[in-house]
Amino acid sequence: MTAEEDRQRIMGFNIMSDYPVVSSGITFQEVPGKVAVYFELGNCQQGCDGCHSPHLAKCTETKGFHEIFKHAEEKIDSGANCILLMGGTTNNIPHESLVYLINGLSRLAPTALYSGRDDVEADLQLALNTGLSYIKTGSYKKELGGLDKPTTNQKFFKKEYLISHTYSEARADAYMEDITRESFQSCTN
Repeated sequence: MTAEEDRQRIMGFNIMSDYPVVSSGITFQEVPGKVAVYFELGNCQQGCDGCHSPHLAKCTETKGFHEIFKHAEEKIDSGANCILLMGGTTNNIPHESLVYLINGLSRLAPTALYSGRDDVEADLQLALNTGLSYIKTGSYKKELGGLDKPTTNQKFFKKEYLISHTYSEARADAYMEDITRESFQSCTN
């Protein structure tokens, strides 16, 4: 048993050893103001009508955490300043494994997640309780459009902090700010 496996056993985690990565690359438009190394996660179970990424419904290859981390690290060292996971909440990835991936990657750079589920509250809690800096929530609904449409059901949130202090202590409380309109719809008609 490796030291990492022993640590996971002691902590009670059943961390997925492999993640269904369909592809990876660099994007300039998915996270506002960021050059993001992205990982498209396969085995999506959402089945959105008009899905722009139907290739994510299946995945025949997997990558381990360390392989994903190393690839992200190389891209960050080459100029990327954000990491984007496209999928994860609708891909049958165990919650603990997704949290492990997010928290590990967020040590390298701000990390974003494109969730395809319609449970905004669960997505916001995931973001607040992990190293996520950004989260897109909501399935794609063809009749409502994507983030660039004012009619969309999808929302894009950024983690912000409210700093408060008294004479004896200071604290920072995290909250999620909806930046959909200002970041994606400001240039549309």
